[in-house]
Amino acid sequence: MLCVSDDDFVAALESSLKSRSDETSVRHVRSGDDACAELDTDASAIDCLVVASSPERDDAMFVRNLRERGFDVPVVVAVTDERAAREYLDAGATDYAVCDGADAAARTAGRVERVLSERGDTRVTHPDRRDSLFAVVDRTDDAIVALDADWRVTYANPAARDSLGISTTEESTRRIWDVPQSSAFREEFETAMETGEPTRFEARYDPLESWYAVEAYPESAGLVARIGDITDRKRQQATAERDSRMIETAADALYTLDAEGQFTAVNPAFERLTGRAETQVIGSPAEHILGPDSATDSNNGATGGDDGAVDATATQLVEFELKTADGPTVRVENHRTPIVEDGDVIGSVGVLRDVTHRHRSERLLSTLHERTRELMSAPDRDTVLAVAVDTCDEIFDGARTEVFAFDEGRHALTRLGGVGADAGEPSTERPDSGGVWEAFASGEVRVIDTGEGVADDSVDGGRERRRSIAAPFGRHGVLVTGSQTAVSPTDVDIELVSLLSATVEDVLDRIAAESEVRSKNGTSQTGTKR
Repeated sequence: MLCVSDDDFVAALESSLKSRSDETSVRHVRSGDDACAELDTDASAIDCLVVASSPERDDAMFVRNLRERGFDVPVVVAVTDERAAREYLDAGATDYAVCDGADAAARTAGRVERVLSERGDTRVTHPDRRDSLFAVVDRTDDAIVALDADWRVTYANPAARDSLGISTTEESTRRIWDVPQSSAFREEFETAMETGEPTRFEARYDPLESWYAVEAYPESAGLVARIGDITDRKRQQATAERDSRMIETAADALYTLDAEGQFTAVNPAFERLTGRAETQVIGSPAEHILGPDSATDSNNGATGGDDGAVDATATQLVEFELKTADGPTVRVENHRTPIVEDGDVIGSVGVLRDVTHRHRSERLLSTLHERTRELMSAPDRDTVLAVAVDTCDEIFDGARTEVFAFDEGRHALTRLGGVGADAGEPSTERPDSGGVWEAFASGEVRVIDTGEGVADDSVDGGRERRRSIAAPFGRHGVLVTGSQTAVSPTDVDIELVSLLSATVEDVLDRIAAESEVRSKNGTSQTGTKR
């Protein structure tokens, strides 16, 4: 070994090196010119050159001249700070040690030992084995990168050159931190070198919009990193997370079944609809909840058959009554599609929609159409009003209905009688006496406060006012109706009663007109006889 320094430094360095290995010998010179002379005389005998920087010498220029003359001997410099180290490394130094205390020689000896170890490890003592190893590394799909102690790229396999953009011609001089946007790896690499422990991490490489899984293994000569592209996996994870969020927030009840018809997954909407927690559902046969006997054929030709909607292998749309765990029964629409893999059905995915209101609306519209035909053939007012009351009873599944007729002589609404629980006796409502008259006077359907209360702990006093529909049927009067169980009517209820009252008005107008014609005809015939 050749050392360019003062006497004190070389003595301490030689002592530190001999404590590590008795085979190390140190030659001492005091200038760069003397070092060049030694190298010119016998360069092969010098394994390493140590330079203890001095403000009195331009040692960086000495190192640069050394490289320009073709000497490839490893050069380790002892410097006072990182800035000076960078200057030496740019000039061609192999490694450095920052020496700012009594252990300067020991630190330098450690760097020398690492450089010599690296130099010894890279000697081609088994060329066949080494060539075979590099052939395997070159063929791997993962990027393999070797870095020296100064983070310069000393080796990059084809995958690394292709994926990270490291040019082969630059490997011997380019530092990994000079690769654009590679700072994501820096902290992990430095931690591995400082601790001497391997590290594994994932990082995004922005220029390529790619994700990599990295394994970094520190060595005495530097670090070896294996970098695998995991972009596809990250995208799949992102897609799965997005789909999971969509499923979790979906308004429809979603579920999946395995090939045996057992639940494998349900979303929160499924739990709310069925009244069953996910833990109660997963692993249970679907027929225990959906019920094979409850499925009915839909208009698209799908059939439940003996197996119902659960075990069918074709895409189906069926409706059935679902008994919830909380007690009530709801009408649901079940869209179920098989999951096919390599021609085999491995499960199915389904969507349950609560169609109770839609089913009720369709049923009530059908009822209203039938009642309309009845009304059109009614011979008199009493029959018309009786049919109207019966229709309200069907709409509300047991209604509380009152009919108010307009008395032109008294200019008031007279209740003809109530139908339903506690309807009360006939009474008269004056123009200024409430919501029924307001609905009649305006000719518009209104929701009014009927004055009774129903139990409700959520309101002050523990009771909530019941509300009913007041639907005028033209100049003839007002139909007041509502549910005996619900507090307020729904939009569907209001629409149906509005259609009913409009039909009643038309029929009563017709009956009145026919009555007037008959009356005129009767008067005319009487006059003729006279």
